[in-house]
Amino acid sequence: MDLATMRARVRQDLRDPSGERWDDATLERHIGRAVRECSLAAPLEVSVALESTGARELSIAALAGRVTIEAVEWPAGQYPPAYVAFSMWGETLTVETASPPPSGEDVVVRYGALHTLDGAGTTLPDRLQDLVATGAAAYAAIEWAAYAVDRLNTGGD
Repeated sequence: MDLATMRARVRQDLRDPSGERWDDATLERHIGRAVRECSLAAPLEVSVALESTGARELSIAALAGRVTIEAVEWPAGQYPPAYVAFSMWGETLTVETASPPPSGEDVVVRYGALHTLDGAGTTLPDRLQDLVATGAAAYAAIEWAAYAVDRLNTGGD
């Protein structure tokens, strides 16, 4: 599914197939909002290996679209995985372990990220695509309802 397909599904739900009521930019804004809201509840699962510098603190500023940190694995590559306690403050992740901090080794961070939906495709699983379409249509309907309030007054002042 790509953005054009999602926009067509939302238009169908809104009974606006020709785009008379909502233009593409407006629907794309509502779709983007629905994707973000969906991502907060069911984020994209991502794993990334960060090279440690010998300090307990790791910068997580480069983790694109980060919603939440689920787990930190150190040392990496063991079976079963060796998960360690961690804390976060701003863009810094601190490995909370009594052993010496990792130095030059990979620390695997498993995190939830925002889903994407654009012209090239989506990271949304099939099970969430109808939910996003329904949410986007709801946002568009709420916008239209707010616009339509008090547009026609038939009772005088």
